[in-house]
Amino acid sequence: MVAALVLLAPLAAHAQEDTPGATFITGALRWNPKLQLQDFGYDSNIFSTPNAPQWDLMARLVPSTDAAVDLTHIKLSGLASANLQYFERFANQRSMSGSTSIRGEFPLQRFVPALTASYDNVRDVQAFEIDTRQRHEDTGISAGASLYLGTRLLASVVARQDTTNYNGGQVSHGVDLASALDHRSQGGTATV
Repeated sequence: MVAALVLLAPLAAHAQEDTPGATFITGALRWNPKLQLQDFGYDSNIFSTPNAPQWDLMARLVPSTDAAVDLTHIKLSGLASANLQYFERFANQRSMSGSTSIRGEFPLQRFVPALTASYDNVRDVQAFEIDTRQRHEDTGISAGASLYLGTRLLASVVARQDTTNYNGGQVSHGVDLASALDHRSQGGTATV
């Protein structure tokens, strides 16, 4: 979606000066690309085992872009990132993960409904009990609204559903992770 907005917007992009948090402006699109080296070095126990630990050199590179478009009756914002994990000795531990989220707000004077959707496809170590890197997908969707009750008072309600699914056939300590850890949760918040 961000790529389509970039292609449809005017081609002239220039360094951002008057919009906080945006590096570039392309037409109505504000976007901020980043490249982070989050981890780099020597891991003395990459499998988190108490006996015969295995070492490796590793690095984690995270390219990402956040973007926003403010139109007359809608404000769109989003984030897309990748997580590239490299191991020198244990090539089977290398992985690429991705995350994306998009939010739409529909400002109507003092009332602002909003929708948010997110998707993560991740291969990582979840907890100390699951000491191997396993692939799972996390999806989330939320809907909510804010109501401005004055210049200094805002009331908001949000309902959310999150789902986690592990790829079938992944086993840790004899337990099928999909049957043990796949779950869906719902929740809501209200704030003033």
